[in-house]
Amino acid sequence: MRSTLSMIRLLAIAAVATAYGPATAGRGGAIRIVVGSGTSSVPRGGGGLIPTKPKPLLKEAAIDLSIMGAAQLFFRRTHCTNARTCELARAVVACRAFFVTVQSYLLAIYVRQLGVARSMKQSAVVKEDLFRMRVRLTKASVKAVFLLAVHLHFGLMPPLVVSCVTAVVALPYWWDRESSYLGRNQISRRLNRRRNPSTPSTRRLIESAQVPTSPSTAGATASCSGPPSPSA
Repeated sequence: MRSTLSMIRLLAIAAVATAYGPATAGRGGAIRIVVGSGTSSVPRGGGGLIPTKPKPLLKEAAIDLSIMGAAQLFFRRTHCTNARTCELARAVVACRAFFVTVQSYLLAIYVRQLGVARSMKQSAVVKEDLFRMRVRLTKASVKAVFLLAVHLHFGLMPPLVVSCVTAVVALPYWWDRESSYLGRNQISRRLNRRRNPSTPSTRRLIESAQVPTSPSTAGATASCSGPPSPSA
C-alpha cells in the first residue's frame, strides 16, 4: 500500500511539473506576464502576437486534485486499486479501453491541428502555435507511453483514469477558447467561409442563378404566363 501511494505521489508531481512547465523553453520568446491594467495578458513570442489570458493554475490544480481524490476513493471502494488483485475483471478492461481511447483521441486532435496550422499562412502566430503543438504532442506521447508502462508493470489502476481526465481538463480550449490554437483555427475557418463562400452548395446556387435564358425558353415562359393584362 505504501509503495502504491508513493508511486501515485510521484506520478502526480511529474504530471504537475510537465503540465505547468514553460512551453517556450529553449526559444528566444519566453512568456511574460504584463501587470498594470485590470486585466493582465500574456504576450507570446516576445510581444506582437495575440495575447493570451493567464491560466488559473490554482483552479486547475484544485480540479486535478479533486479528480485524483475521487478516482482513488472510487477504486478503493471497488477494491480495484491494482489490476492483479481487482475483483472485477470488466473494470480492468474498461479502464484500459478508456485510457487507449482518450489518449488516441487527444493525439489525433494534436495531429489534426498541426495539419491545419501547417496549411495556414505562416505568420508569427501560426509559427508559435506550431511550436507549442509539437511540444504538447511530444509530451502527450511520452506521458501516455510512460503511464501505460507503469500500469503494466505495477498494475496501478487510478493513473489510467486520472491521466485521461486531467489531460482533457488541461486543454487550453477550456480555459482560453478565443486565443487557443483550436479556437483561433475555428474562428479563422468561419471568417474564411464568410469572406469566400466557395462551398459546393453555394457554387450550385450561384451557377443556377447566372444561367442565361435562351430565346426558346423565354418564349415558352411568355406563353405559359398568358397575355398581359390590360393596364388600368
